[in-house]
Amino acid sequence: MRILILSLVASFISFATINAQQYPGTIFYGLQGNTSATFKDTNGTTTLSLTGLTGSTGYSVHYTQDGSIWRSVNATGNVITGGGVYGRIQKVNLNKTILWDWTYTSSTYVLHHDHCPLPNGNILLICYDVHTVAEMAAVGISSGVNVQFEKIIEVKPTGSTTGTIVWEWRIWDHLCQTSNSSLSNYVTSAVNNPQLLSMSNVTVSKDFIHANGIDYNEELDQIVFSSHFLHEWFIIDHSTTTAEAATHAGGISGKGGDFFI
Repeated sequence: MRILILSLVASFISFATINAQQYPGTIFYGLQGNTSATFKDTNGTTTLSLTGLTGSTGYSVHYTQDGSIWRSVNATGNVITGGGVYGRIQKVNLNKTILWDWTYTSSTYVLHHDHCPLPNGNILLICYDVHTVAEMAAVGISSGVNVQFEKIIEVKPTGSTTGTIVWEWRIWDHLCQTSNSSLSNYVTSAVNNPQLLSMSNVTVSKDFIHANGIDYNEELDQIVFSSHFLHEWFIIDHSTTTAEAATHAGGISGKGGDFFI
C-alpha cells in the first residue's frame, strides 16, 4: 500500500514542510509548482533527482514499485480554479520518458488534489463535479451558487494521451435531506442514515467538501478519501459497477456507493 505522510524534513530541506512518500530507507517527493522529483535516504542524502520534467507539478506525485512516477501536472486553461486544482496526470519512468499524459478538465469537472495508482495499472483520481443552482434546488438544496461536489474516477490508460474511465463514483448520488418529503433523497432522520451525506446538517458553499487525500485497500477492495472542510474520512466500496456505485445496493458490501459506517 502507498504510504502518504506529512513529513517535517527541515533537517535537509530548509524551511520546508512537504507531503512525502516513504518506503523503507527512502523518501520520495515532488514540490508543487516545480518540474522535479527527488529521492532521498533517511539521512537526507539525495539518491536520485529528476529535473526538467514536462509541466509543473500540480499537487501530488507517487512512485510505484515498477519504477514509475505518477505526477499531477498543472493543465493550461482550467476553467475551475482553486487550491489543489491541476487537471492533468502523467506517468513517467525514471529516465523522464513520459509513458502517459492525460488531461481531464472542463467547466463542470477537473482533477484536483491527490491520486492513487492501482495494482491493476489503472489510477484513481479525485475530481470536482460541478452542479448548478437549479440542479441543487431539484434535490432540495438551496445554495445560491454552483457547487463543486466530488467524484472519483478510475482511469485505464489506453494510449500515450488517451484513457478510458472504467469506474466512477459521485457523492451527488449519496445525498440526503430532511426538508422536502416529496423528493427521492428525503429521509426522516439524518442521524439514522450515516451512510449518506446529509445536506440538512452542513453549510453549503461552492467548495464545502474539498476532498484532499485518497488511498486504496486492495485486500478489502475499498477506497478511502478525506474531506478537508467536513473534517471526515469516508470509505466506499470499489467492487461495485459504476451503475451500482450510483445506488444504495450492490458490490461486496451490499451498500452500493453508500459510505461504510
